[in-house]
Amino acid sequence: MTVVNPQTIKRNGNLSERNRPKTFDAVIGNETTISALRDMLARYKQFGEQPPHLLFKGMHGTGKTTLAEIFSNEYLGGIKHDINFFAVNGSDERKIDDMRDKIIPLTKLMIKLVIFISEADKLTHNSQALLKRVMETTRNALFILDLNDETCIIDPIKSRCAEFAFRPLNEDAIVERIYKVFDAEGIKYNLGDEEVNAIKYIVSSSKGDMRKIFMNIEKVITATKEINPQNIMELNKSINIIVDCIKQALAGDVVAAKNSVEDAYIMSGYNTDFVMDSFKSAINDVIDPVKDKDIYAWAYARLAELQHRLIGCHDPVIALWGYVCELWRAPYLRKN
Repeated sequence: MTVVNPQTIKRNGNLSERNRPKTFDAVIGNETTISALRDMLARYKQFGEQPPHLLFKGMHGTGKTTLAEIFSNEYLGGIKHDINFFAVNGSDERKIDDMRDKIIPLTKLMIKLVIFISEADKLTHNSQALLKRVMETTRNALFILDLNDETCIIDPIKSRCAEFAFRPLNEDAIVERIYKVFDAEGIKYNLGDEEVNAIKYIVSSSKGDMRKIFMNIEKVITATKEINPQNIMELNKSINIIVDCIKQALAGDVVAAKNSVEDAYIMSGYNTDFVMDSFKSAINDVIDPVKDKDIYAWAYARLAELQHRLIGCHDPVIALWGYVCELWRAPYLRKN
């Protein structure tokens, strides 16, 4: 597939980064959280006090980083990276030595600042225990923690933060946002059925992850900033081949199904996430959950296993072949 030529981009970064909202009003979704954050800012500004530390939890791509930056910009009166706003990756700076040597010294700066820790759920328990004490004593540093799995965060940290849950974004709002970004970027598009359906599929298969949506859309934009019909066609072919693959496997033609899943993987740009999402959607289209509920349940149970196998898999094609073989077995396992 053709990808955007970096030389045609007028600003640095990919579609997602270049079009990250800069104000509360520009953010879509999570309206309750946005309203609560705005009210909190107004209240603490009125009395000249520091807000509580914040904990943003939820799946990736739902706006946690974006709202952390917007909140910080409003609170600080303007973000100056590495001066009054410090972004720390919890996966990279997760050990207690990192906490002592890199994070704690920031809290001793004699200015009002924000320390944003992304993937905070990756911090070790020792690091979290030390962070808890720092959060108690600091008078100038506001911590904002971004995490996906709140079960990995110790309770003493949770008790020192105002928690905000982020939900997957509404699909209709995402589609509207995509076309606004296209207009802002000068990307040429039309509203033909093929293009609209492909974009809707990208959105629905993303599970509300805005970042993932734009990364997939990058694949169908040409160097001259057009939505390429050929690339859209290839994307749709990949989706349709997965439908055929399931039908072939259930009909007993395991060789044809094996070849189909390999073709779909290649056409997707070797994107296992896209193939997984295509399987998830196609199962509902091909298998009747009432008439064939045993096969339906088997297909999804084995799909969960496939997702696990694909993590760190040396050769994804073998794992995909294995799943096709499980689909081939399904009719023979029908309950009596």
